[in-house]
Amino acid sequence: MQQTGSADAFEDDFSHLLDAPVVQSETFHTVRQKVLPHLSNLELEELQLPVDAFVDSEGFALERSLGNLTSFINFVDPELKLKERPSETGNGSPLIIIIAISAARSVKLRRAMIEYKSSNIKIAKLFGKHFKFKDQEKFLELNFINIAVTTPERILKMVNDSKSLDLSRLKYIIIDATWKDVKERSVFDDGCKELMLLFANSLLLEKIKVKKETKIALY
Repeated sequence: MQQTGSADAFEDDFSHLLDAPVVQSETFHTVRQKVLPHLSNLELEELQLPVDAFVDSEGFALERSLGNLTSFINFVDPELKLKERPSETGNGSPLIIIIAISAARSVKLRRAMIEYKSSNIKIAKLFGKHFKFKDQEKFLELNFINIAVTTPERILKMVNDSKSLDLSRLKYIIIDATWKDVKERSVFDDGCKELMLLFANSLLLEKIKVKKETKIALY
């Protein structure tokens, strides 16, 4: 993989993505070495995500499908209070960010959370198709949100280049890892480099590694 990669570039690397968190941590480290070859061993070590950064989802018995997405979120954190808005919370501060391979897949994931939308849980659309970056920034500035659905490229740009997305409340990053498109590509085929760069962002890395406030869950 040079840029976003070919469809089978990391088939072996990601074949055990749903295994224990220790395997997930090792997998991310191995792939990071491949897609960011300019980094030194010391830099790679500093970016390595610890085992406790990953949610142990081996016990989730349901199929990882659109229809079971909200069940998975409940499995990840049954105590998560999506409906609540603490008085000090500002706009554009999601509890959950869901990352998918494409805008089309993001739309389907958002629709799959219809029960959330009917409960007045605000789901932001942070992906490129038909939605301009500046318009999304404006939306985040003006609206309180609970969940954001996005793509690797767009969330990387949001985190690195915008102050509109507030990560202070972020508890979970859910990666739509197992779904593949008609060309058998997953989010790790078309967005691997962007994902690895995302988890190299200093603010996000601090929340995951140092403060232990944010975890990664693979769906």
